[in-house]
Amino acid sequence: FAIQTADIIFRCLKFPTIDHDEIASMAANQMEKDAPLPVEEMVGSFEILSSSEDASLVLCASAPIASVERLKKETGANLTQFERVDATALGLLRNLVDAKAVSGIRREAVLAEEGDRITLIVTDSAQPVLIRSAGLIRSINPQALVNTTRIAMIQTQIEHGASDLTHVICVSDSPNVQSAVA
Repeated sequence: FAIQTADIIFRCLKFPTIDHDEIASMAANQMEKDAPLPVEEMVGSFEILSSSEDASLVLCASAPIASVERLKKETGANLTQFERVDATALGLLRNLVDAKAVSGIRREAVLAEEGDRITLIVTDSAQPVLIRSAGLIRSINPQALVNTTRIAMIQTQIEHGASDLTHVICVSDSPNVQSAVA
């Protein structure tokens, strides 16, 4: 059960702990802080991407319950409890890493068609560090895409340190998107 990236708020954060309960508490606090709606109208989860001796890289994701309910209605799913929010972009990234399309060397950007939108995923060593919607396919504009990517790279450098962008990967069969990404 995966939600479109445009409906999710992502934060990839380094927490100064490897304790699962502390991470859960810190992730919940971060998701509540970033929530555009009252916390009772949101559903969220987190995933520990990597850990060192005393810190963890954690992907926090939250979505409006209304988006989940809409997807349940569209699919006919009969779910009563949400244990995890996952995104289409994360499944795509897993497939690209498995196929070795994302090399895992330094920082890479993936621009992928997702429904009627373009999704931008920035990775460090094949781990997502930034995920966001980059606009509607029907109104894709090369300059706007460059600006969105540039701002995302600045944010990534601020939050995760400086690194050269080694690859830009386009996942789309739309000539319009391919041209804009090129």
